[in-house]
Amino acid sequence: MKPCKPHIAAWGLLLVCATPPAVAVTMVSSDFDSLCAKAEAAVHATVVRQELLPPQGSITAPRMCYELKVVSQLDSRPALAANPRICYLGDLVSPAKTVVAGIRYPVVGETGVFLIKSPNNDAVISPLQGYNQGQFMVRKAAGRDAVFTARGAAVCGFDARLRSGSLDGEVADGLVTEAAKQRCQAMPLTTFAERIRQCRR
Repeated sequence: MKPCKPHIAAWGLLLVCATPPAVAVTMVSSDFDSLCAKAEAAVHATVVRQELLPPQGSITAPRMCYELKVVSQLDSRPALAANPRICYLGDLVSPAKTVVAGIRYPVVGETGVFLIKSPNNDAVISPLQGYNQGQFMVRKAAGRDAVFTARGAAVCGFDARLRSGSLDGEVADGLVTEAAKQRCQAMPLTTFAERIRQCRR
């Protein structure tokens, strides 16, 4: 196995190794409403394509980029392109794989809600507000589109008093999830989307 090679850039240290994982990032839980308000864009979209971009210029690490097909934009702010691109530091496809430990990378074909921090910005660890807290999966549940966290726990409701207590920063404060409430019914996408629109007015 080849030794890890450190790459230094503005966003910190990334270790390029023959096999993952690389360096972990510290993800602290943030308030859900604040994440929504701070995001540059909030979209319901499907991941349609992934592409590995090599190091280039001042960006000294590879990036995994994903093309999104927007189903609907969840606010009235300036519209994004129909197929915006979001990029993460890392490399999931070449033999010398690189990952930023703790980041949940999208999967082609899945549909979700994305709170985008920086559309088309290629030089960030994660393009989503709050890292994994800004990514939600949309799946069918009880015959309707419902919302789940990036790791697959059902999102069941909102409670501004709730603090996730999640040291890994997977769940934003103020969200009631299956993990916190044991078993619960996943929230309809329509209800979740309306909350995002309210936060972004």
